[in-house]
Amino acid sequence: MSKNKSTISKNAGSKKVLKKDAVSVALRAIKKRDFKFKSDHRQLMVNGLNDAAKNQKLLLLAVELRKGWDAFGKQSMKEFMEETFHEQYGTLNRQLVAARVAYRFGKLDAVNKYSDDSMQQMSKLTKEQCLEVLDHIKHKVGDDFNEKSVTKSSVIDAMIALGYKQPPKEPKQDPVQQLEKTIEKFVDAKLRPKALATILCNKFDKKFISQLTKALKK
Repeated sequence: MSKNKSTISKNAGSKKVLKKDAVSVALRAIKKRDFKFKSDHRQLMVNGLNDAAKNQKLLLLAVELRKGWDAFGKQSMKEFMEETFHEQYGTLNRQLVAARVAYRFGKLDAVNKYSDDSMQQMSKLTKEQCLEVLDHIKHKVGDDFNEKSVTKSSVIDAMIALGYKQPPKEPKQDPVQQLEKTIEKFVDAKLRPKALATILCNKFDKKFISQLTKALKK
């Protein structure tokens, strides 16, 4: 019985060291531009990605930045993740995108600081644009600003305000609703009937009139 406990304890200790080693390698790779992954690193990184959820973004970022996938015998980062982790690919790819964005504007200090959802929204922005988005949120929140203020919705709102994202389209109205809305504007503006006729002619084509007629017959 004691022998089994000893074996379990030894294995657990080895696993802990393996995690630590994987993170150490990742940090060296990120900090040193001339770092080269070797084929021997593959199993270390794979085990680290499987075991250390908290450090997954660091490990993924390191492999991508220094093209570790090439040393691991793969043609791309996507191929490395897809063929190695299979059903976990989607989750890992979202984490990689989040890490990539955070590192782009804040280096290592920003990785793991903000939520993945908030970072993913800025995947197509430059470093300067990402910083603008953060500044916009800071000014809006004020003194209470912290990393938790940077949410998916706050980032989207900031991107729309700064012109980096199109605002959501209004839900499509049926023909009757569109006509009623136009007439409401006409009444509010106190326009003459002739003006309403002109607006209706310019705004609604034959296709719309046909759709309106069918809707009114229901």
